Amino acid sequence: MIILAVMLIAIIYGMYDFLLSKPKKTIINNPAGNSAELSSFISEFTAGNVKDLPNKLDIYIVSRAEAKWAGNPFSDTKLYTSWKITTEPAAPVAAVQKNIFSYTGYMEGGARKIAIINGTEYSVGEALDIQGYSVKGIYPSRVVILNKRDKKTINVPLQE
Repeated sequence: MIILAVMLIAIIYGMYDFLLSKPKKTIINNPAGNSAELSSFISEFTAGNVKDLPNKLDIYIVSRAEAKWAGNPFSDTKLYTSWKITTEPAAPVAAVQKNIFSYTGYMEGGARKIAIINGTEYSVGEALDIQGYSVKGIYPSRVVILNKRDKKTINVPLQE
């Protein structure tokens, strides 16, 4: 009974508000003055919010950084190893001469690959500064160097 009474009152008020009440008219006397007031309000509002924004943003960043992470999204080793296996041929078993060559960097831009060996940039086929050696292959984890004298290859792993 109470629910029906409340519903009836709500229906009567809705009919009164919708049918009998007149819409309010807004009269703009001075559009230029309203525009100036509006622009000053907007500038005050943004100035106040911009001042507080760095503090709020810093607090948010710190709270997110301190929260416990479920896992590192960048350390999916399965993905990397599967990619490495498909893009790089198996390294032949050969002696690695770490003391002569230092492979410290790898860059790839489209089809061009660049290796940094002993502090100098090389691409595939270029002769090294050390006489008798050239770059045979460049891979993200190793570089293959060809000894021109005895036609043997040397695998040099990437130094991290």
